[in-house]
Amino acid sequence: MFEVKKVIGQLLMPLPLSLVALMGLMFFIAKTRKGPYIAVWLVLLTTWSISTPYVAQHIIEWDKGTLTAFNPSRHKNIDRIVVLGCNLYPDDSLPSNAQLGSCGLARLVEGIRLANIYPKAQLYVSGYGYGNATSAGLMAKTAQSLGISATRLKQNHNAKDTADEAKMLAPVLVDYDVALV
Repeated sequence: MFEVKKVIGQLLMPLPLSLVALMGLMFFIAKTRKGPYIAVWLVLLTTWSISTPYVAQHIIEWDKGTLTAFNPSRHKNIDRIVVLGCNLYPDDSLPSNAQLGSCGLARLVEGIRLANIYPKAQLYVSGYGYGNATSAGLMAKTAQSLGISATRLKQNHNAKDTADEAKMLAPVLVDYDVALV
């Protein structure tokens, strides 16, 4: 019963529901031109299958075996931990951690975990933003609220994308052992 509820729930989401409606309408189209008719069905079925979590999850996990987790026992000394910016949702009425998107928060948690493993390492947080908030600033505030000393934190809030982050951080990271999150 649980599985049936999940499948029905997924079918009632906007994209799958729209695709199911389009598939229903396809039954009313004249089938005189077989080529375009079959092509439209293939596009609809492909779009629908990719939009379901079942197929999407298999696509995401396809190369999962090639990724390995960071193993601190293989890296005795880390001098710098760099956490790259990600999405944010500025709202002054919320605490800094609630303004970070799930991607930014997940990266920061990993950076703080590594900072606890390597207590002498500096934590560099990076990322642009909009309004008065930057990803770097929100991550720095969140890291401090979770026990990371302000003296260990460095911010790079001018980088607009990963290429900018690499250019701006390279001079301060050269000749150091770095963990990148």
